[in-house]
Amino acid sequence: MTSDAVFSTAGYITMAVEAAKRLYQESPASATITGFFLWKVDAKATLRVPKDDTEIEFILSTDLSSNAKSLEWTRFTIVSVTRDSSHWIEHCTGQAKVEVGLNTKVNIINTETDARITGISAWYSRFAEIGIGYRSEFQVHADQPLKEEIQITPSIISPWTPFSSWVWFYATVVS
Repeated sequence: MTSDAVFSTAGYITMAVEAAKRLYQESPASATITGFFLWKVDAKATLRVPKDDTEIEFILSTDLSSNAKSLEWTRFTIVSVTRDSSHWIEHCTGQAKVEVGLNTKVNIINTETDARITGISAWYSRFAEIGIGYRSEFQVHADQPLKEEIQITPSIISPWTPFSSWVWFYATVVS
C-alpha cells in the first residue's frame, strides 16, 4: 500500500455536474438550473495523488452527440495520465443532465441521527485499512468550522419514480 492520497469520487461527480451545467448554459434559451441527474456513474479506477510535485493531467470528455441543450443525457468520461507514463487511465464514466424546474413528487431521505457516534478519525483509519488513503490536506477537520456568515446545507433527494437509480444532488449556500 502506498502513502499517496486518493482523489475522491466526489471530485469526479463534481466535474461531471460542472460539465453538464456548462454544456446546458451554452444554449441561448437556457432556463434556470434547479438540480442535476446522474445515471450509471462508474468509478473504475482510483487516482492516486503523489506527495511530490508529479504532474497529473486530467481530461473530462463529453459525448456531444447527446444534446445537453435539449435536456438529454450527456455521457462523460474522466481519464488521467502522469508525466512519467504514456498510459491513460479511465477513472470514471457515466451520464449527467440538468433539471430545470421539473415538478416531481420526491421523498426526502430520512435525516434522523443514528444513535451510534463515530469520530471522523475512525472513518479515515478504516479507509486507510482498505486502501483508500486521504492525506491530512484532503481530510475534513472537525476542529475547523465554517465562517459564521456561511451556512452550507447539502441534500440528497431520492426521486419517487420507477428510475430508482437516479439521485439528485442539491447544495444550498447562504452567506
